[in-house]
Amino acid sequence: MNQIFSTGKSPGIFVYFFLLFTVFTINSFAQNKLIDPQTEAKAVEFFNKGCKCEQADLACQTENFSRAIEIFPEFVEAYNNRGLTNFFKGDKSAAERDFSKAIEIHPFFTNAFYNRAVLYADNKDSAKSIKDFTQAIQLATELALAYIGRGNVYFGDKNYESALKDFDQALKLEPDQAETFYNRGLVFYHQKNFDRAVADFTKSIELDPELIFAYLNRGICLDKKGSEQLALNDFTKFIELAPDDVRGYQSRADVYERLGDNIKAAIDRKKVSDLKRNG
Repeated sequence: MNQIFSTGKSPGIFVYFFLLFTVFTINSFAQNKLIDPQTEAKAVEFFNKGCKCEQADLACQTENFSRAIEIFPEFVEAYNNRGLTNFFKGDKSAAERDFSKAIEIHPFFTNAFYNRAVLYADNKDSAKSIKDFTQAIQLATELALAYIGRGNVYFGDKNYESALKDFDQALKLEPDQAETFYNRGLVFYHQKNFDRAVADFTKSIELDPELIFAYLNRGICLDKKGSEQLALNDFTKFIELAPDDVRGYQSRADVYERLGDNIKAAIDRKKVSDLKRNG
């Protein structure tokens, strides 16, 4: 019997896990009465330059956010944004230092808690990640992304009940998020609630028809419910959308074989073999 796929891109990675927060506006200067207006203006100038750098120009971002910090060493937004730049550069230690410094300066800076939670999740440190997501939620109770992020960490730890609660809350806050329905569908699958899983994958497809792995996973759940023809329809749709992904052919071949259509099963298995050989 087929096993569900938790990802839309590659095994073991969530498709719709996190969006990191870049800060484009400045709030902390008003809290600091020691900085003179000229110094503030100069620091803000470099900060704004960093924000205007091309997204892929990490060197430009690093240089300008660093200059802003040199001018004003308590510039929490600059630490946050440089932390993101370091994260995307792959320097996770530097990113953690920057997020932590922002939190040290401003203990109620939600963005830095959220971003550090993402970093810890990426490092597979679920305890620290959950702690920071929880802190972000306490600071911003309507931040749906924090519930989604924490729910995904719970899911990775196989704490399905806690994951379900977080995805439920995220959907109350943002009911049109295809990705959240998709991830909640994964939880229902692991709870063997295939009816609810099918419903959530269906909703995710309605909201985002390009969320192609929802077709594959819905097909797997339909197959487990005994709805083989509907499952075949979904596997065929997935194959149309992702013709170079072996998982669609593998899943469809399994159903064909079980239904006794060995010719079609053999054709799909040959396709799997060809893709693996050429891949």
